[in-house]
Amino acid sequence: MYREVGNVLQYQGEGWYKVRSYLTFADALGDIDRPVAEMSDAEFKALPGVGKAIFSKTRDYQARGTFNLLDRVRTVPASIRAMLAAGLAPAAVRALEQELSITSLDALRAAHAGGSLDLSALPTRQRNTVRDFLQQ
Repeated sequence: MYREVGNVLQYQGEGWYKVRSYLTFADALGDIDRPVAEMSDAEFKALPGVGKAIFSKTRDYQARGTFNLLDRVRTVPASIRAMLAAGLAPAAVRALEQELSITSLDALRAAHAGGSLDLSALPTRQRNTVRDFLQQ
């Protein structure tokens, strides 16, 4: 969930500091051996990436099953979120959408398989990212 938030915020052009906090916290969650709900506030705040915002959002999630930012992130089309979840870099997803009107993995794979995928309109870095992704 926090990786989804970080990736969508990056896709939307949010500042790197905020994005990095969510991605760092997502990584930290994978490294802990017990649920955050069982941690004291002090233990939880000591985790990498946890600041006031992540602390309060996590406690909101525990209480309500969601938090406002997560609700906002989930207004981004599921097909875009799926591209991000599949590992496409947020900047590449944004470039595919804006330059080539490709908004789903199926459309990307179909264009690639059909030979109609022309990445020349994308910036070099995003072009290389998409090529690398398609070769996986």
